[in-house]
Amino acid sequence: MDAKTKNIIAWVATAMVAYMMTKAGILKLISHEVEVTRFIKWGFSDWFRYMIGALEVLGAIGLFVPKLRTPAIFGIIGLMIGAIYTHVILDNNPTHIGGACFVILLSIVIMVMRKGEQTLNA
Repeated sequence: MDAKTKNIIAWVATAMVAYMMTKAGILKLISHEVEVTRFIKWGFSDWFRYMIGALEVLGAIGLFVPKLRTPAIFGIIGLMIGAIYTHVILDNNPTHIGGACFVILLSIVIMVMRKGEQTLNA
């Protein structure tokens, strides 16, 4: 695959993950009724919802900073693993894990397409 194609795939995947993470994070930060209800149902407090929302938004921003891209991707994947756990174990509803799995897949695509471009030490 040539560099131009890899770059296009990486940018599309980055935009999709950034959009999904930003949307989810903002809904938590503005205390959207659905998010508040979910976090109460799962037994999590308000501060935890705000923290998750902030981490989601910061992860989305980090995708666009070359030196922060890799840690942002690992953070996003960690958040999505937590989301999958929450939906499967606490919510007892594994049908809600599709979005988190898609974000993980796209995050891996970004890492593969951007491999060797920029590292933390650069």
